[in-house]
Amino acid sequence: MKKRRRGPVETPGLDVLGPLQEIIRQVRTGDLTVAHLQSFTTHRNPFARAETTKPPLEVAHPLTIADAVSILGERKVLTVAQAAKAQGREAPEDTPIRWGEEVLREHAEANRRGGTDWRLAYVFGTSLRESCEKFGTDRNRQPCFYDGSTWWFKSAEDRWAKFRPEGRYYLVDLIGRFGLTDWSQQEEEITKLGPRFRRCHEAVVTEAAFSIFKTTGERMLETWWHWGQSLDSLGGRVGVGGFGPGGWFVGGSRPVWDWSGRLRACLEEVPSES
Repeated sequence: MKKRRRGPVETPGLDVLGPLQEIIRQVRTGDLTVAHLQSFTTHRNPFARAETTKPPLEVAHPLTIADAVSILGERKVLTVAQAAKAQGREAPEDTPIRWGEEVLREHAEANRRGGTDWRLAYVFGTSLRESCEKFGTDRNRQPCFYDGSTWWFKSAEDRWAKFRPEGRYYLVDLIGRFGLTDWSQQEEEITKLGPRFRRCHEAVVTEAAFSIFKTTGERMLETWWHWGQSLDSLGGRVGVGGFGPGGWFVGGSRPVWDWSGRLRACLEEVPSES
């Protein structure tokens, strides 16, 4: 029987045998310390092959607005440039999309199945008061606010009416959920969805709806209202919407049972950095 030839055997050199022998000696004498071991292990392993070194992992590139349009569709994305034109403002340069491709594809698929209207929209963070001052109440100049509602311009409502949300891209479902219930029950249903989701602020929904209308002519929340986060001075939850030709309505409703089914909740996907 022929003997199989073995390849060359790699043996440790003197640069390794010396330290090994010293470690063995110190183990036997009880003199080995952690510092001694660390001084040995920090040296390069002479048996390691160069080709086994793994290259660094590639970092996934952040989503671009072109990626978002490709995934969600053009009418489901309000770009920073479109929002700037709609709001009459300068577009900021640094506007990252704070979700990954998987999240956007999940919502795109939900939109295709029906029952959701997830949109990526840039919002500057305009307060409700500022939006009303910008767009006015003239029904002949759309979009506008409803001219029969001025109660929320009183100083008692300053805390929420002047609130400015963060300026950034928002991922918002503009099909209201959880009608025919009360505000607290809506909160319970949102909580069941997990920490990824929360009730969107009414100022965000308002600005997004106005920018979308200015860009595409589409009326969001035309026959129902988004029941928002804020409390008015009388303890009611602020609601916005009813965006018919008469204008965008701002109201306050006690957080009790909604028999009409028109007080609903728009959800937003919490940004990944939050």
